[in-house]
Amino acid sequence: MVPVYVLNRDTAPIDVRVTTAFGEHKISKIAPGTAYYHRFETGKGSVPAGSATVAAYKWENGKGHYSRAEVGYGAASCVVKPRLQSTVVDADSDGRIDSATVKNVGAHTVDARISGPAGSTAKRLAPGQSFTVRDTADRSPVAVFSAYKVVEGKAYYTIETKRP
Repeated sequence: MVPVYVLNRDTAPIDVRVTTAFGEHKISKIAPGTAYYHRFETGKGSVPAGSATVAAYKWENGKGHYSRAEVGYGAASCVVKPRLQSTVVDADSDGRIDSATVKNVGAHTVDARISGPAGSTAKRLAPGQSFTVRDTADRSPVAVFSAYKVVEGKAYYTIETKRP
């Protein structure tokens, strides 16, 4: 996302129009001393450096006033390693895993794998999705959770281990 923050330092209310490569937004009657904040969703994991055009308008004493500025912003990335929520269950308290669950709590689809209980199982998970592996033979003292994703041509990977 590209965030834009505008503070009205004038003595009269202003109307503001902000334009970026990711859209345009306007708001009317921002009171003196009041701030305006808007996030432009880009739909991308990273954005290159760019600029936003901020145009402000006001009417004071029957006369219109206009001001315009180009405001630059740096490149940014919000892509992080896959984020997982993983749990193991040892229902019979014997130190071996009866089931293991992994949930994708990140913003991108990931290829997730659970290794340990009952072998190794992999699934593609959209954000918010999860899957569980059950080990009815009750064999494994450890579960390994791993996931990877590719965002805009770059791969990200994470791995974690859990014991009962």
